[in-house]
Amino acid sequence: MLRVAQTPQRLLFYLTLTAAVLSALLVNDTICLMLTPLVVAVVVRGRLPLLPYLLALAMSANIGSACTLVGNPQNMIIGHLSKIHFAKFSLSLLPVSIAGLAVEFAILSFAFRKTLRAASIQTVEAAPRRTDRQLIGLTFGVLMLVFGGFLAGFNLSWTALAGAALVMVLARRDTHEVFKLVDWNLLFFFAGLFVVVEGLASTGLPDQIYHRLHGLFGSSAAAQA
Repeated sequence: MLRVAQTPQRLLFYLTLTAAVLSALLVNDTICLMLTPLVVAVVVRGRLPLLPYLLALAMSANIGSACTLVGNPQNMIIGHLSKIHFAKFSLSLLPVSIAGLAVEFAILSFAFRKTLRAASIQTVEAAPRRTDRQLIGLTFGVLMLVFGGFLAGFNLSWTALAGAALVMVLARRDTHEVFKLVDWNLLFFFAGLFVVVEGLASTGLPDQIYHRLHGLFGSSAAAQA
């Protein structure tokens, strides 16, 4: 990665783009958890400042996730309740995400211009690691099938679950070892948050607050937006 990027500014651009695209495909929380250790390892190895790259990862994950119905939990709820088509939603939000990424990269490049100019990538040879090309090909192949299902209008949840099951069956790996790597604490955390939010909504308090305050933001839905 360091060898391909060559300059700190270009590495920041590649990270911004990669985090955004992957977040649109695989949920922003997953990308933050998956890429943070990798970004820290690469940046430290290249003797670069961590802050701009970690900010780029966090911001790009959020901006990129807005582009699809599977990019973040909020969009998933929107898709589930509104029944809007996956392609229609993505085409509507794609320009917004692109504009947001452009603004983000411009702000980070300007804010850290002195830091990035003063830095230079120090490439250090790492120990070679074996890459399982067959598993990579299988995973990306199934991912393409899953997104084909999304675009075809299939149920998002069942399509994603079917793709995960297909990978586990075809990869012929010990599923017990795979499940050990799942961050169950994070999943229970999100499940608990949904329960608490639904409980709060059931009290009627959010509706009461909205009816008391919505006049401050305009009388029509367009004005409030």
